[in-house]
Amino acid sequence: MHLAFVDDSTQKKPSRPGFKGQLVAAGALCVPADNVHALSETLDQVCVHYGFPLGEEFKWSPGRQCWMHGNLIDQTRQQFFKDIIEQLTLADAFGTVVLEDDGRNTATSCSTAQQDVIVMLIERIANRLRDKHDTGVIVADRPGGDRRSEDAFIADCLETLTSGTDYVQPDCVAFVVAGDSKTIRLLQTADLLTSCLTAYVGGEKKYSPDVAKMLMPLLADSLGRKGGYGVKIHPDFSFGNLYHWLFQDEYLWKSGTGSPLPLKGYPYANGPDVA
Repeated sequence: MHLAFVDDSTQKKPSRPGFKGQLVAAGALCVPADNVHALSETLDQVCVHYGFPLGEEFKWSPGRQCWMHGNLIDQTRQQFFKDIIEQLTLADAFGTVVLEDDGRNTATSCSTAQQDVIVMLIERIANRLRDKHDTGVIVADRPGGDRRSEDAFIADCLETLTSGTDYVQPDCVAFVVAGDSKTIRLLQTADLLTSCLTAYVGGEKKYSPDVAKMLMPLLADSLGRKGGYGVKIHPDFSFGNLYHWLFQDEYLWKSGTGSPLPLKGYPYANGPDVA
């Protein structure tokens, strides 16, 4: 059994050229159930070591009201993230992130990009669990808003689990529960994974590249590539070359066929900042 800790993220107009709208993302950090308790305690110990007050959460991009904003900065913050990621690696955790330009059509029948990325994320969690011959439970960070927003979010996830998607029947995911990231360290790690990679794909160059490089080994892979599996950027043929420049993929795989990257004649054929 794995527990999949899910977080979502939205970046305002990305600085990387080629995006028509906001970059919307959902990501999951999946941990073997037997390792969850010990990992949670270890993450608490790391936070204590760095001086976090009791009950204070960590985030990829903490607001001014957060202790971390003014008390854990520059290289010390980078080292903190490195220590957190090392513990995730030791616990056999793996991650997957789905990103979508909300200025384009959705990949599924969902009406919004926010719903679309959740459906595609559940597909990828299910596929990875199936590869491992395992089952899982999704623990999702409570969405912003009132209880009605939380209920609607859970209902959407449960509908996906029950009816499946166009490509996957996620029967290896048992159910979905909502948790509070303020009290669950592993939901905070999901925020780190999702928000950092959203900034990285969106073109932020000051803080995210170094941490994204640390996160790379956690991303699920298949056939020697992370694109479409550990990280999905929709639509693929608009952003597929970014798999090469940002995640070092050599091929874009579609329908069992691998096309060498970068794809000539497509956006980013000549680099990650040339759309």
